[in-house]
Amino acid sequence: FRNIRNAITIRLVPGIGHVVLQDLSAADLDRLYLRLLRGAERGSPDAWANDPDALAAKAYAPATVLQTHDVIRKALRDALKWGIVTTNVATLAEPPSQASVKADRRQAINIWLPDQLARFLTVSRQHWLHPMWVLTTTTGLRRAELAGLIDDKISLDQHRLLVDWQLVPEEQLDAANGIEASSTAPVHKPVLKASASARTIDLDQHTIAALRQWRSLRHEWQLAVGSGWLNLAPQAACLRGHPSRPQHSPFLFCWPDGRHLNPDWISHEFTRLCKTAKVPVIRLQDVRHTHASLLLAGGEHLKVVQERLGWASVAFMLETYSHLIPGMQREAAERFAADIFDRQESPDSKAD
Repeated sequence: FRNIRNAITIRLVPGIGHVVLQDLSAADLDRLYLRLLRGAERGSPDAWANDPDALAAKAYAPATVLQTHDVIRKALRDALKWGIVTTNVATLAEPPSQASVKADRRQAINIWLPDQLARFLTVSRQHWLHPMWVLTTTTGLRRAELAGLIDDKISLDQHRLLVDWQLVPEEQLDAANGIEASSTAPVHKPVLKASASARTIDLDQHTIAALRQWRSLRHEWQLAVGSGWLNLAPQAACLRGHPSRPQHSPFLFCWPDGRHLNPDWISHEFTRLCKTAKVPVIRLQDVRHTHASLLLAGGEHLKVVQERLGWASVAFMLETYSHLIPGMQREAAERFAADIFDRQESPDSKAD
């Protein structure tokens, strides 16, 4: 809902809102898409109409422009069905291709080198959520999955956790309850990104040790807070995300008073910690990419990486990380050759 509304109010209305619907042409849409990709100045419709070549500091990604195209295409499809227009001109326009969208997404991925990742974890030892940073770097969990983890889904003795719930920040429009329309609040619900997102992940010894320390610290908080501990009480996020009164165990990660973490806050805190550690500031999503890239570069089986990260398929994963394949192929060729040729008998031994 938010994406569609933004496409309309932020891009389509300022960009072509001044054009009479029946006069809209494919060329109008092509010019709009080009201005969005270049970074067209955003403001009033008059500003766009009077200076269509004006540029702004930030351009939109091809995926966002393609999404904008899909919105106007579907709207014009309805207008055609209702007899308001005679042609759906969006079908004649040329939005960014899927290939350009994929290429842009690959270029947007920034990963840490192993030394940078190690430095981040070293500095994060001073942060009260250090175990959470350890878990995200060693598993590649999404931020919504981190925030939505509950105790019952984690077995420290068996060294594994189950990912099947997430805390998703959704825009709140209920002003009657004192929530501003521009604010977000997390909603607890099953993972929906893809069927593969619900998965079991094995944990290493370092992560297990960090989580044991975390549970011990959280227990101390609970004892100190006493009856005011909020993690055991039904919260707005659970009441909105569950069809009935929630009965699940406490959230794994929380504030010292038991409140759950907002995924948006996790991202902001991660950025601050990157600056403190003096490592390249990347998106929290890029920690997930770093985890996958290091596994692939280390020769891990593709299916294992795909299942661990919760990608829909190996093919989709390879599209994302194809830039690593050339180096991986060279290493694979050397390993194969070494394995074969080292087994051959030398000419001297054969003569003997």
